[in-house]
Amino acid sequence: MLGAVAITARIVWLAMQSETARELIRNHAQAAQSVAIPGMRGRIISRDGIALAYSERRLRLLWQVPADLSAAEATFARWEALNDRPFPLPPRQDLPSHLGRSWQIADDLDMQLPALWHMTQAPENGLILRAYFVRYYSQNTALRDILGSVHTDPATGLECGLTGMEKEYDHELRGHVVTFSLLATSRRAFIKDNKQWQENQGNGRDIRIDIHAAAH
Repeated sequence: MLGAVAITARIVWLAMQSETARELIRNHAQAAQSVAIPGMRGRIISRDGIALAYSERRLRLLWQVPADLSAAEATFARWEALNDRPFPLPPRQDLPSHLGRSWQIADDLDMQLPALWHMTQAPENGLILRAYFVRYYSQNTALRDILGSVHTDPATGLECGLTGMEKEYDHELRGHVVTFSLLATSRRAFIKDNKQWQENQGNGRDIRIDIHAAAH
């Protein structure tokens, strides 16, 4: 239960890092905006209770590189000096070509990285986290074509069934987008009706199929 609450808190925190939230705070607005977060796809479970297909939220780390080279190099040098830096550094020689732009510097990060969350909350770092889904499948190759595949809808961020059982049971498995109100003041942003969001994260339903996990 505590783990679920922690993940929920981090997902909500990701919404706070959205451009919507940042723009409201930057402009000292006191207003409400709608923010949408895609729900996770349900699992495909064998008759003996083994998850044959399941999704995880992962993170990619973006750096909003300062337009000034000396400022960017100063930030880079500060990160180089960290002994417990929770992400790999990109090639320093590539820095000039990314000035004033958003640079993806790490991918496939785990949600459980307290040091990384702490660093992204410091505005001077210019670090932004973006969430996405990864779909994992059984290592039983005989089931791979049966289970099928998914693709991510670029408009919603939802995983959608493309082939096999993923397509056949897409209506049950697919999550849905949850929209809620993001309120902002001059200093911070927060979610209205946070309890409602925690109770309805838009996740799809698990399905159980009449196949044994070790089927040949």
